[in-house]
Amino acid sequence: SFQTGMGAALAVLGRSNPPPVVLVLHNPFKSWNFRVIAWSGRRWFDQVVCVSESNRDLLLDLGAPADKVISIPNGVDTERYTPHANERLPGPLRVGIVARIEVYKSHDILIEAARKLILEGVQLEVHLCGSGSYEEKLRHKVKAYGMDSHVRFLGMREDVHDVLRNLDVFAL
Repeated sequence: SFQTGMGAALAVLGRSNPPPVVLVLHNPFKSWNFRVIAWSGRRWFDQVVCVSESNRDLLLDLGAPADKVISIPNGVDTERYTPHANERLPGPLRVGIVARIEVYKSHDILIEAARKLILEGVQLEVHLCGSGSYEEKLRHKVKAYGMDSHVRFLGMREDVHDVLRNLDVFAL
């Protein structure tokens, strides 16, 4: 998390010979995160790695030093993750997400949307691949909505490419 990264950086600053400090910036959710990183990047971080050019550009616009901010975009191996060619598995529409199950990942929005579609008669399954601290609360919400038969908690998986191939819709 942002707070953990900043805490780690502050912890090593007091050392007489601190190790290099690299902050990986996935997705800051509050604009003040960007401002703090832009300001602190001048002295606290040896490198800030962003997962998108837009995040990098925003940091640079806020004054972060260009030589310390790089972008390494998320990538997908399109050979490995190609859907089954012109084939759809029989059954309901499969919508899924592959992510840690945390509040800030907004699985709730997917569940709410699925609930509305199911109430309208759409044959739908939701596949949740991952685990996390919000999983138990999300399971309770699914149960309270009576969606147990429509939502599959897949847990942590090594075969993510197979999970993705079997989805009709991938939700971010």
